Amino acid sequence: MPESYILFSLLLILLLYFVVPCEEDEYIKSKHLGLHTYSITPEKVKRDVSKVTISIYSGVLMNLQSCNGKYAKLIIFDMDSTLINAETIDELAKAAGVGDEVTNITNYAMNGMMDYGDALRKRVAMLQGLSMKKALEASDKMPYNQGVDELMEQIRAFGYRTAMISGGFTISADRIGRELGMDYVYSNTLVIKDGVLAGEVTGPLTEHDSKEQILIQIAAQEGVNPEKCVVIGDGANDIQLFKKAGYRIAFNSKSVLQQYADVVVDGNDLRKVIPVIKALNNGLL
Repeated sequence: MPESYILFSLLLILLLYFVVPCEEDEYIKSKHLGLHTYSITPEKVKRDVSKVTISIYSGVLMNLQSCNGKYAKLIIFDMDSTLINAETIDELAKAAGVGDEVTNITNYAMNGMMDYGDALRKRVAMLQGLSMKKALEASDKMPYNQGVDELMEQIRAFGYRTAMISGGFTISADRIGRELGMDYVYSNTLVIKDGVLAGEVTGPLTEHDSKEQILIQIAAQEGVNPEKCVVIGDGANDIQLFKKAGYRIAFNSKSVLQQYADVVVDGNDLRKVIPVIKALNNGLL
């Protein structure tokens, strides 16, 4: 490894370490992620700079092993539990009087213990008979996660293109995508008959690998390599998306997804993602 690269890497690590200090327990947390933690010394940086794990923001864990390339200015977002503080289908289920049953299935699916497509169809079937009026009322009440406006403002200032790929539904995704100024919005459609939900779903995101396919499609439209794109998600249905993308941010996430992430952001404050985006934009990652 050239001496100049070693010195640059050391300076970067020390800069992040001292400018944004982290607590000792944040290093301990990295063991939960299966990442290797090293004390930061010149000798260890020279020996294995690519594997140093550091914290650049309270609640953010970063693995520098895959942070050595340039990334496209295209960021792909999940919606439920990422941009909004809710799971759309769970909120619809509450309105339909089957909240507990559907939430249990959602938990199984998001933790990777049930096939996503099967779980989706089973839950949607339980919504049969819910009026469209009540469905819209429930979806309109779902709150955004804290800091979403600040994050989107920063992303736009840096000139990123944005996409929201959601296994949720158009009744909420179209509005949220419009309000956040997303360049692309993909989601599923609930079948409606005579003003009520028919218990059926159609759309491009009904299988476990659907998000990966949409990423490839969007990247082609933007003229970029999907393996250079940045993605942000929280659950098992984002695994294939994470495997395909270049830089992966697990936000407010299930443990099943964290092993595929470059950065893990705890909690649901999207402002914690901003330092990561700044570092990407400045070519530090």
